[in-house]
Amino acid sequence: MAVLLITNSQLAAKNYLLNERVEQGTAQLLKGDPEETTEIINGLGFSKIFTSGCLSFDSEESKKIDDELKQKLMNDFERSLFGDFDRSRISGYWVEHTDKKNEKTGEPRLELNFVFANVDLETGKNLPVYYHKNDLGRINDFKDLTNEKIGVPKSY
Repeated sequence: MAVLLITNSQLAAKNYLLNERVEQGTAQLLKGDPEETTEIINGLGFSKIFTSGCLSFDSEESKKIDDELKQKLMNDFERSLFGDFDRSRISGYWVEHTDKKNEKTGEPRLELNFVFANVDLETGKNLPVYYHKNDLGRINDFKDLTNEKIGVPKSY
């Protein structure tokens, strides 16, 4: 598994994640409300208004991940980012993509894409979801632990 985090990208996150791939059957909403989150993001005046990224699995790893494990991975990743912070104070959503293929085998890869508004919904204050300098180690620990759970050998 690889983890990619992007903050404040100028891409229209919802349009990228939930585009024609939904009709093609290679994208589906797994968790959250994209309309609500997008509306919240569009109303923010912070310099970094959202954080997006994905948990990416190669085709062999993807075969090991069923719907129950996807939910667990998303919940565990959120816990890595937010700790015990009250989830009702956070707006975000997750979208599964399976349109990318392994170049050698042609088999689909799994991507669990996420978008979180960088705001505490209760106070309206800036809530940076990911600060690279402080959070990289914790996210790498999440990745290593997850890879171990699904049987991916460590690479150094």
